[in-house]
This record gives sequence, structure tokens and C-alpha cells, in this order.
Amino acid sequence: EMSLRLFHLFSIALVANGLVPNGLVVRLSGRQPHVRMALQVVDLFPDPPTVGGNTVVPPPSRFPAALEVNPADETFSKATLTPFPTFVEVVSSPLQPVDVVAGVLLGIALLLGPDFLLAPAGLVPDKGIRPGYSLQKAVGALVDPDGQWLRDRREGLKSDAPLSVQVPVIAAFLSAGLALERVLLFSFEDASFVVAIGICSVFGGGLLEVVRDPLSTREERELQERRRDEFGVFAVDKLQRGGRCHEA
Repeated sequence: EMSLRLFHLFSIALVANGLVPNGLVVRLSGRQPHVRMALQVVDLFPDPPTVGGNTVVPPPSRFPAALEVNPADETFSKATLTPFPTFVEVVSSPLQPVDVVAGVLLGIALLLGPDFLLAPAGLVPDKGIRPGYSLQKAVGALVDPDGQWLRDRREGLKSDAPLSVQVPVIAAFLSAGLALERVLLFSFEDASFVVAIGICSVFGGGLLEVVRDPLSTREERELQERRRDEFGVFAVDKLQRGGRCHEA
């Protein structure tokens, strides 16, 4: 132990005079060196960069001071939870212009019917559902049961209902559209979304009415029957049985 102390003193003297490196003395002593590590942040780019002759300077930031709030500077209030409106409150709320627009669109969509939704699945009959067309027949049976237009409707012909029938039917569907608008508003809580539903429904129903096969009027049907009879008379008088017919 005495010799080890003398070796340490001798090593310190050699290191102090710069005659022997410190690492050599540590390896000769047989002890592991004590390594002390220190981290230091060095800014490699102290000056802001320059691009095309323009100095790029970042905007001033208050972080993390921006996260610190002094209660004396601002006033805070306790958060309050707004309850969802009930169905009665939504229905009884006053109508806004957007509600009226949505109700009118939905009323027209109900008048045209859901044929455009059911047609791709093949669930629409040949004559279609057409609630407005059917309701006109029902109202006409009460208001004008002997009208010529109603007889044409029953025979599957095209005819226009009088205003005494169209007005109450349109009023009924507009009222139903406003009621449906209240239900959809309660369900989706967005008046703009309800307007979008009405626009898509009117567009789909109107497009199907445009491409639907038109009905014949009584005059057109009588003309077709007259032509059929005339051709029958011509065929009996002028055409004879026999001969050959080649179909290319």
C-alpha cells in the first residue's frame, strides 16, 4: 500500500510537469478512470439565413410565455353546458327564412313522391306512386266528382286538375313539408343540411318526372283508334292473302 501511494505521488508529479500523459498513468495504476460528461448547446448558425438576398427571420414567439396566463389580466367564467332542445321546443320555435325554404322544397319532394329512390331497386309500379297525382284524384272525387278531367284520370289518360283541386293539394303538401322540416331539424340539428336534403329530393323527383313516359290525352287516344280502324278497313279491301314475304 505504501508503494502504491508513492506511485500515485510520483505519477501526479510527472503529469503536473507534462512528462507523462494522464491516460498512461491511469492504465498503469490498474484503476478505471472516472469520466465526467458535460453537455453544452452550441448554435451552429448564429446569424439568420439569407435566401436570394433576403434575410429569413422567424416571427417573434411568446412560447412558453404564451402558455402562462395571469389570472389578474383576464377574467374567467365557469363553463356551462347547453342542454339539447327538446322536440317540442324545436317544433314550437319560430320559423326562419331557411326553414321556410326547406319546408317548401320538402313539400314539393313529397308531392313528386319517392319514386326516384325506389326505382333503382325495381320497387316502383308501372304507373308510379306519385302522391300528388293520387291526392288530386281523391280530392277531385269530393270536390268535382262529375268532372271530365276526373273521368280521364280514371281511364289512365292525361288531364289537368282545376285550380279548386290543385290549391288544397298543394297547401296540404306544403304543410306536410314544413312538418317534415321540423322533424329533420330535430334529428340533424342543422337547417342547411335539411335544405340540402330538400334540394336533392326535388332534383331526383323532378328528373324522374321528365323521363317518365307521358300519358296520352283523350284526343290522342281517339286519333289512334280512328287510324287503327281506318287501317283495318284498308287491309280488308286492298290486301289479299297469299304470296311470300321475305324478312331481311
